[in-house]
Amino acid sequence: QPCQHGTDYRAEQCTAINSRLGVTDLQPAYLDGQNNPCRLHCFSPSKRFQYRGTDVEDGTKCDLYSNNRCYRGDCQTVGCDNILGSSVQFDYCGVCGGDNITCEIVKGSYTQQQQRSGKQSAFCCEDYV
Repeated sequence: QPCQHGTDYRAEQCTAINSRLGVTDLQPAYLDGQNNPCRLHCFSPSKRFQYRGTDVEDGTKCDLYSNNRCYRGDCQTVGCDNILGSSVQFDYCGVCGGDNITCEIVKGSYTQQQQRSGKQSAFCCEDYV
């Protein structure tokens, strides 16, 4: 089942060990595949301290960029259907397991007012929406 929107399970695990280590600001460290993504790595910016712990709990995301999850210490593929081991992906239209036929092609120009500088920027679109 999908996790609650906005929940960072790895961050929750780092927070849970704060008091045990005598720190208050442990944050998750994603090490971009340099080490096992299913090990808990946390750091404290204020104390310049790193914690390298045991395996993360099952269901923790392997990294920031995929839907893959850790299970029993190994990173497992999870498709957009939220099934462990599934390779089903979103198509260009954003449909899970789709075949790119439900997209609407948008052609033309769009001009948007930028709030900060007051300048206008225009860009042309001819892509899937």
